[in-house]
Amino acid sequence: MTERSATILGFAAAAAAPPILVFVRALPSETTIHTLWDAVTFFAVVFLTFLPTTALIGLIVGAPAFLLARKIGIVTWWLSILVGALAGALGAAMLFSRLVEVQVYALFGSVAGLVFWLVRRKLSNGVRRNVASESSEL
Repeated sequence: MTERSATILGFAAAAAAPPILVFVRALPSETTIHTLWDAVTFFAVVFLTFLPTTALIGLIVGAPAFLLARKIGIVTWWLSILVGALAGALGAAMLFSRLVEVQVYALFGSVAGLVFWLVRRKLSNGVRRNVASESSEL
């Protein structure tokens, strides 16, 4: 698999992580779910509602940050988590006024950043990498 394909799949997986976390967070307080079908429907609604937003935030914040980090050779797990947290916090700050929501979505963003880094690293395993950045990733 090429590095470009691994990166695109990493961004896709990262965009899917926050909607799943929103579903898991909202599920216990949702009183209208009584059957498995209700849960599946609720998941589909939450996922399809949040996925475009997380994908857009990933393109606006994550992609430029990745391109810059790749150019200077510091695509690391901790930087991916940091950029994800920043993207989640910025996205939540535009939608919510409560600090606790911004903090929760910063956490969701950091999970998305880690998912991006893990998927990209796993799928681009055979691709030639910068030795200096590879040693700093560990």
